[in-house]
Amino acid sequence: MKRGLILVLLITASFYSKAQNGFLRGKVIDAETGEGLFGSTVSKQGTTVGTSADFDGNYSLSLEPGIHTIEFRFFSYQTKTISEIEIKADEVTLLDINLGSATTELEEIVITAKQARDSEIALMTVQKKSSNLVDGISSQAFKRIGDGDLGAAMKRVTGVAVQDGKHVYVRGLGDRYTKTTVNGMSIPGLDPDKNSVQMDIFPTSTIENVIVYKTFTPDLPGDFTGGLVDVETKKFPDEKNTGISFSVGFNPDMHFKSDYLNYEGATEDMFAFGAYSRRLPFNRRQVIPDRTQNPKLAEAFTRSFDPTLAGKRSTSLLNYGLSFNHGNQTEKGKYTIGYNTVFNYSNNTESYDNVKFGEYFRTTENEISELEASESRIGDLGKNDVSWSALASAALKFDNHNFSLSLLRSQNGVFSAMKRTTANFIFNPAITTDDVLTYTQRAVTNAILGGEHGFEKFQVEWKAAFAFSDIQEPDFRETRIENIEDGTFGLNTGVGAGVNRFYRSLDENNQSAKVDITYPFGEKNKFKFGTAATLKSRNFEILDYFFRNVGSSAITEDPNYLLQPDNIWSRQDPEGTIVKGNFQPSNSYDSRQSILGMYAMTEMQLMSSLKAIYGVRIEKTQMYYSGANQRGETFTDELTLDELNVLPSANVVYSLQDNMNLRASFNKTLARPTFKEKSYAQIYDPI
Repeated sequence: MKRGLILVLLITASFYSKAQNGFLRGKVIDAETGEGLFGSTVSKQGTTVGTSADFDGNYSLSLEPGIHTIEFRFFSYQTKTISEIEIKADEVTLLDINLGSATTELEEIVITAKQARDSEIALMTVQKKSSNLVDGISSQAFKRIGDGDLGAAMKRVTGVAVQDGKHVYVRGLGDRYTKTTVNGMSIPGLDPDKNSVQMDIFPTSTIENVIVYKTFTPDLPGDFTGGLVDVETKKFPDEKNTGISFSVGFNPDMHFKSDYLNYEGATEDMFAFGAYSRRLPFNRRQVIPDRTQNPKLAEAFTRSFDPTLAGKRSTSLLNYGLSFNHGNQTEKGKYTIGYNTVFNYSNNTESYDNVKFGEYFRTTENEISELEASESRIGDLGKNDVSWSALASAALKFDNHNFSLSLLRSQNGVFSAMKRTTANFIFNPAITTDDVLTYTQRAVTNAILGGEHGFEKFQVEWKAAFAFSDIQEPDFRETRIENIEDGTFGLNTGVGAGVNRFYRSLDENNQSAKVDITYPFGEKNKFKFGTAATLKSRNFEILDYFFRNVGSSAITEDPNYLLQPDNIWSRQDPEGTIVKGNFQPSNSYDSRQSILGMYAMTEMQLMSSLKAIYGVRIEKTQMYYSGANQRGETFTDELTLDELNVLPSANVVYSLQDNMNLRASFNKTLARPTFKEKSYAQIYDPI
């Protein structure tokens, strides 16, 4: 009985003692490459208490509360000893360490914890020592600067421009020359006109680093010419963290304005789900008959549309946002588990007065160099942008194995209203008053599963990603009423007047996978090879409808007049508005693309101050198209792109001194045509 009681007390005491321990966590970094030192040891001086770093160089050491001296070791590297490290019960102390190679003798560096200043050292070392030309920004920088989303933070990266707070341009080149990946895997964008991914869908609280590659190495995808932006999400939080924040923004030129232009929406707009209340009121393949063939049915289709065609004036509200995050890292025996959850919501309002657009042309007379104005559009624009995103990630590591899973959902809804005056000076001289009402709903769902495995002579890393994007642009309404003279108005289509509404949708699926195998040889050399595959499919469709006024000259300047119940054409009252338009095969298409690649590369330290990475990547690309052109010719799974691309690369860096490098690069990449560019569909911008 006594032995059992003593055993219970000892077990209880051991658990109590462990529960009171604190943690020392951080990253052990190669000072010459910026990479994590896999297998480096971290131990309390003079004891057997210790641990080793994982694939990324991250470590976690459980210690009793108090002041400790910790040794960081790795074969053929200088040992670094840090003294006066204070550990508190149930708290995490963070310490990143960089180790330099020992060239002559294995001397030891001893410093105190107060003198250790290695935060952000990994990213800075990567920028300084990498054979690629790279820039980037780290999680430490996010904390210091305070940017809430990646769109705002990317503006601080050298050589990067951010358009509309979302789209990244590298080195001044357009979006089709920039590729975005998440944890090294491709994801679809949220705009049929753009190749880049919207950066504001990523909250900075979930990001470890962002690396911008401006030159190519064979282990990167070959389809970028301006730059590649890789967003690396956090796997293991350094410590338990929970945060809630609320933000409010005010711009005196945009908020609390009584003449803010908008239009009646739906409750779902607050949650970026407004597309469902604006969906087409009948089957998209339903044929709308001519009024002379089936007047009753033609009238019924006309009355089924929302009658609102004009914007309204109200008071604009403030911008506001809400965010929540929670994450932690726990240890269960030899297993380490980490998880992150993040939710972000934002609601932004913009209001602009006297927005100007114009079209100009050059005359055929060679001696005249000035552009002639063809058309001008001047008016007011109101916009409301609602976004939310949710991220959940989890990671598990044990022995020489890491597994990670991340799930991301991002939803965005934007409605805009514009009232303008359009003047055509040359081809169809006329003045029209235009009302344009639009709504765009974008969503992306992304899942990435990956693993890293260390064996005696080589390392294996694999990843698989699944991404689904959905873009709905329902019921874009454009009304153009001709201002004739003396208060009379008309819908003369010959001068550009009329009423048009269209519905646009895009669905895209991406599946990708890759495997990388690394064989280290010598002291600082390694051979790397691998393979990757990406499969994409897209369905795109535009439904276009137009309204005409039959047998009536009584048109007012109020667009809402046209679809009032008493002003719709019927057999009993053959004067009024009637709808026309049916499904057109040339305005829809299905496309798919496959990219299969393999590569081999060598990283070699040629001399103590000279390093080179060289190799080649081969990619096989095929794109298929199903659709029709404007002449009615149909295509079924037509092969529109079939290429085998050989992409060589050689990068050399010569270290003139510790803080000065000379780089030389030769590489070949390409910008492939997009689905849109390999289709006959025309994408119209009503604004």
